[in-house]
Amino acid sequence: MDLRHFKNIHAHNIIGQEIITNLDPDMEIDTPMGDAWYSVGIHPWNTAEANENNLHQIAILAQDPRVAAIGECGIDKLKGAQISKQEHLFIAQAKIAETVGKPVIIHCVKAWDTIIRLKKQLSPSVPWIIHGFRGKKELARQLVLAGFYISIGSKYNPEAIAEIPPQRLLHETDTDEPHHIDL
Repeated sequence: MDLRHFKNIHAHNIIGQEIITNLDPDMEIDTPMGDAWYSVGIHPWNTAEANENNLHQIAILAQDPRVAAIGECGIDKLKGAQISKQEHLFIAQAKIAETVGKPVIIHCVKAWDTIIRLKKQLSPSVPWIIHGFRGKKELARQLVLAGFYISIGSKYNPEAIAEIPPQRLLHETDTDEPHHIDL
């Protein structure tokens, strides 16, 4: 599936045919939601309580054709479990994504070197998407060179956008209300 199909690559609490809505791994996908798209993953903030059962649930949900991506997962050096546990959970979710052939939506806070190292180490064939990117143009350039897609919301650095090829630039609302982004 072409990621550019989605007008909103990462959202919470809104559902639609051109939106990927993030679900908690403990939630079930409600069949009446029809043509909606979902992502499922362990957010870094929830890693302290996460365990192998959560990973198993994600692996099961990932097989559902309505699940378009794995995540939001990643590493956050300011919140969540110890970095070693966050890294373990992130790698496990990246491997699930690889197995089912679906992109990874990444939450990253102050762990850019780690995320870039893991991408090189795992050499994924599926896209890795940095969500909610607000960084500087130098970081955007580094991420693009490493092969990442980048998703932006209502707050972003305009200078960084110039470093992102259009085919790797995605949009999201995250927890914000739906909006239009003019670039």
